[in-house]
Amino acid sequence: MKYFIDFEATQFTNLIIEIGVIREDSRCFHSLVNPEVKLTNFIKNLTGITQEELAAAPSYEEVLEQLFDFFLEDTDEEIIIYAYGNGDTKICEDTLRKKATSMKSKMVLSFLAKNIVDYSQIAAKKLKSFNTIGLSKLAYALTGYLYPQMHDAFIDTYVLKMIYEKIEESEGLTAKSLGLTNYCPRPEGEKVTGIKLLKDGEITETFESLSEVLEFFIKANLITENESKTILQRKRIKQRIKTRKHYCGYDIEIEKEKKDE
Repeated sequence: MKYFIDFEATQFTNLIIEIGVIREDSRCFHSLVNPEVKLTNFIKNLTGITQEELAAAPSYEEVLEQLFDFFLEDTDEEIIIYAYGNGDTKICEDTLRKKATSMKSKMVLSFLAKNIVDYSQIAAKKLKSFNTIGLSKLAYALTGYLYPQMHDAFIDTYVLKMIYEKIEESEGLTAKSLGLTNYCPRPEGEKVTGIKLLKDGEITETFESLSEVLEFFIKANLITENESKTILQRKRIKQRIKTRKHYCGYDIEIEKEKKDE
């Protein structure tokens, strides 16, 4: 049995405030949870959840024990749990460490923390995208519908289930075929020979390599050191520069040279 799950959480303590789950047969579980802490304005604006709603919501033990029972309704089938992104695992770990007290609540959070599968990585691979694609952006590309309220645990799980079904049931879908050109890898056999940065149609900077462009963006404070301190981060940024027509406020033109076949 496949489950699609999403959590909303407090900003700094990373505690669950909303849970949404949809099974592949469309059975649902949804609840707010009272974290007994004050919400920041950022989270209120992001989720639309109010302090008053959480004050009236049930406790962690009550909600998590119900969630435990929900997962045990079909114990004879293998349980596969999909989330979109890797943040939900950390939310489970933090809530487990800080709030879970009963055996059921500890068991369900521990199980989720160990078994949630990040479908954004699977989707990127299937769509031949060089990077993961945002949930709302991918949903719009697949359906043409712009969901008005994301960061709602129930809506996000519904959207994830829809994305999963469309990708798994369709053949030949790629980031390119969906019009997600910013996520398309550079064609094989091409070598970057020069890069131009333009503003208002005028060339302002020229470079010979992606590394030079990256260093320019860092020195110009357009990319922070925290965003580019690891090899993997720098590799991802260079991949974005290589495949996008606009980045960090500049239009980008890349000269490429075909390799001899």
